[in-house]
Amino acid sequence: MPDVSPIFLSTYLLTVTDANGCTATESAVVNVDSKQGPDIITPGNEDGKNDELLFPELEQEPAKSANDIVIFNRWGQVVFKEAPYRNNWTGTRQDGQALPEGTYYYVLTLRGGNNSAIHGSVLLIR
Repeated sequence: MPDVSPIFLSTYLLTVTDANGCTATESAVVNVDSKQGPDIITPGNEDGKNDELLFPELEQEPAKSANDIVIFNRWGQVVFKEAPYRNNWTGTRQDGQALPEGTYYYVLTLRGGNNSAIHGSVLLIR
């Protein structure tokens, strides 16, 4: 049996051929309970830590290039969106202007086979 360790929802297809040339194929969907991003970011405090909203899921393909993120303020207004997201949000609006401190909400959609979403909140402190 193959050993797999996906970082996001994935579908695997396994085909087996016996000595007589007979084949059997089976697929399996592996659902991954993803970690959320950090619950706090502190851009601009010059310590070089927790400056961006980072998701380890985006370190490998296809998630690295097949994703999108939407970030909302507490009133549900979209303040930032990007496709593909590059782990680079530092608490700014779409136009690059700094957002005020507070709690923001995100939905990161991973694409590539089956769609899955990571959602949560992040506290922005400057």
